[in-house]
Amino acid sequence: MRPILLAGPAGSGKDTAARMLAGKFGVAIHHLADPIIATLDTPAWQDTMNRLIGEGVDPGTVRRRAKQIVGDAFRTMDIDALVNALVARAESDAPAVVVPDVRLWSEWTRFRTLWPEALLVYCQTPDAIRMQRLRERDGAVLGEDAGQHRTEQEVRLLREFADLVWDNGGPASETWPRLREWVAEHTA
Repeated sequence: MRPILLAGPAGSGKDTAARMLAGKFGVAIHHLADPIIATLDTPAWQDTMNRLIGEGVDPGTVRRRAKQIVGDAFRTMDIDALVNALVARAESDAPAVVVPDVRLWSEWTRFRTLWPEALLVYCQTPDAIRMQRLRERDGAVLGEDAGQHRTEQEVRLLREFADLVWDNGGPASETWPRLREWVAEHTA
């Protein structure tokens, strides 16, 4: 099976699609953000985030903004660091891998270098539905600073390079069959 890379803005259904693909095709899910999450799980970051939440800042906003800050730090040190680390972690699972958080052009081009057979699926979802999903998942929609972050802006550029632009604007019973069938056809 060819590696599947999922791209799209926050709330577009990338993680849900990854879980569905894992369940149907037995692929392993690997997140670019795993090193970022591990960093945020350290006591120092937890204390900082808890302090901000205690001061009344929305918990979903705090976590998303912290992920953006740490992700930016990783990318500043080495633009390819997150992709290289993921490919190394996924080596035993490759090529049966789905990566649900490709957000930047540099990530996409690095994946294309390391996994030239990888397929890029862009999850397209109307903004109103995305905001509703984010409200349900995180308790809030993207704040202005998070919505203007580089990852939220640049991910939209990947749409024109996608092997599939998947319309994920309806219920899973309507949208999932198209993705499932396309993946079965293109990864056999």
